[in-house]
Amino acid sequence: MNIEKVAVNEINQLLESCDHLEPLIDANDRTPLTDGHISLYSNASDNHSKENFLGRVDVQVKGKTLKDPSRLQTYPVDRADLEGYGKMTGVLFFVVAIRRSDKRKQAYYSILSPFTIANILAEMNPSQKKKSLPFKRLPSTPENIERIVDLAIKKGREDPQLGFETIPQENVRGVTLYTTDELDLSAPASLKRSELDFLVEIEAEDGSRLPIDADIELIPHTYLPQQCAMDIESGDFKISEYQRRRTGPHTVENKLTDGIAITLEREGDKFRYSLTYTANDNLAQRLFDLGFLTHWLDSQELRIEGKVVPFPIAWPQGRGKLDTELGFFRKIEQLFTTLRVDPRLISIEDVTDKQWWQLEMLYANMVEGEELTQQFTEAGRVLQPVGPWFIELIAQTGKTPNHWKYHGLTDLDAGVFALREPEAEGGRFLAVTPYELIDPPRLPLTLNLRPDTIVKQYERIKEHKNTFSMANWCVLHLIKAADLQPKRRTELLLMAQSLNDWLIDNDGDKPHHLVNQWQITAREKDLSVDDLKSIRQLRRQIQRNEPDLLVEQAVPSFWGTGLKSKISMRSWRMSNGPSCRNGQSGLSGIVFPLRENTIFPIAFPSKKVIRRCKNRHPKASGHWQDLPPLPVDLRYTHLYALTCGVVGCAERAAGVPFSVPGVGAAA
Repeated sequence: MNIEKVAVNEINQLLESCDHLEPLIDANDRTPLTDGHISLYSNASDNHSKENFLGRVDVQVKGKTLKDPSRLQTYPVDRADLEGYGKMTGVLFFVVAIRRSDKRKQAYYSILSPFTIANILAEMNPSQKKKSLPFKRLPSTPENIERIVDLAIKKGREDPQLGFETIPQENVRGVTLYTTDELDLSAPASLKRSELDFLVEIEAEDGSRLPIDADIELIPHTYLPQQCAMDIESGDFKISEYQRRRTGPHTVENKLTDGIAITLEREGDKFRYSLTYTANDNLAQRLFDLGFLTHWLDSQELRIEGKVVPFPIAWPQGRGKLDTELGFFRKIEQLFTTLRVDPRLISIEDVTDKQWWQLEMLYANMVEGEELTQQFTEAGRVLQPVGPWFIELIAQTGKTPNHWKYHGLTDLDAGVFALREPEAEGGRFLAVTPYELIDPPRLPLTLNLRPDTIVKQYERIKEHKNTFSMANWCVLHLIKAADLQPKRRTELLLMAQSLNDWLIDNDGDKPHHLVNQWQITAREKDLSVDDLKSIRQLRRQIQRNEPDLLVEQAVPSFWGTGLKSKISMRSWRMSNGPSCRNGQSGLSGIVFPLRENTIFPIAFPSKKVIRRCKNRHPKASGHWQDLPPLPVDLRYTHLYALTCGVVGCAERAAGVPFSVPGVGAAA
């Protein structure tokens, strides 16, 4: 018995019943790699025409004798054949299992497309000559056979050399899925190329199509989260939007928040529900979820769209742990409210147990008024870490010896601050705000910046020397901080905006204030036509070499296509006017609060800082070789204590940190 001839005859016989197919398969075919091809036409006719021609796929047919033809699972294919098929557009490979005793036959197939072949060769060892491939039983109905041939032709468009990045995502118009099997689209389905024959094509805006090599996850629309608008209240906690998605044929999950979900399950004409609670890592969301849950547990009802609905639930673990956790985090919330700290910034997992304990101590001190016993020898600044963030504090003597009261560094009631000018006779002091005391790199990490009072801080020292210059530098530091900390970008830019508006109102629309305004605007939206016009005018002033215009590198940074490029904070600095006299300018000293315009008689043995600059006019390019320094030089201002008249001052002046028992680490 000629096995190959029997196999070809079996395939031809199966294909003859398919009206849209025209096979040309010869048992005596001498063509390398293939035994012929199958053509597909759009019309069902005995005389197919070229006008109705849809495509063609090459065919390979093999025969194999088996005792049980129905049990063929794999068939070995030579590496050389696979490599040859890969250079073509693939092949539709048939294997016919034959039992010699009674000539019983069963046909099998495998669509060896370019993607499939490339993946098979990639999995083979370099020395491997053959690979046993899985085969599927060929259906006997003409419709299903034609569907297989159609898919094999379409999969011939695959090209392993092209990737999905060939079509930019913004140019994708649609995705088309071709498969030989009926799919149940009423539930999620996972399509794996190793288990199912299918083709996925990406369609571009220009109509071009690109097959992609990927497994596919089909998720019906109802199984995806749907945003729903509905007022759901539990006590003072209100949810206006929630997400709904189907999780099974008879179950729907209603996700009220990231941590609270109600799953409804339908049983006949009845419903039952279950509650799922997942502790959220964000402090603000954890507080909301705990408040919502505890009131729900107490009342056993919810208010939905203004109507009270009985909604009984039980807490399986008992209420004790839930109430304890809520009580603790509410203390932290009250402390943060006092300090104007945004709890949305806090990741609970990032905060250590020691830091939580320290924050609880601060709550007792700053909210409940309990003075803390500390082993301090003098009043001073304290830096309290909160995960990657910091809270800036001032520790001041309490009513009782060795007891201390804390204030936020930026609190208005913490007092007015000053620095001592080292060159001034009689130890003259210069008023500053808390924002000059915070090291610029730490500015974006400082939680208690109090955006609502930054203007008031500068307003109350408006009549003092260099206030406008310091405020200008603060605007620049805030803009840079916004670039460095995306989570606080809006907050920091609003602070910069409000302070710069105050500068323009009080110091006039000077060039450096205008440039700051453009910097802020450029980070929020495109510059307007009026902004671009003003920038061009300022550029012309620089080019005319006006000696009173002290703007360095800022305006040239706007040049470029359409003058819309954003400014890099690292590329420029600016000053609001000459401040160098006799070639010297500088400040050094220790920070301390001033109350009621009185100066504490506190001395500090700090290093003498003198910065030099020359009064130079800007060159035609608008660039400066030297700039006047920041009026307040804090490089040698240590953040440890207000006085240094006791033991330990030398170590602290040298930069050796010391611990703060019970509350935090000193800065």
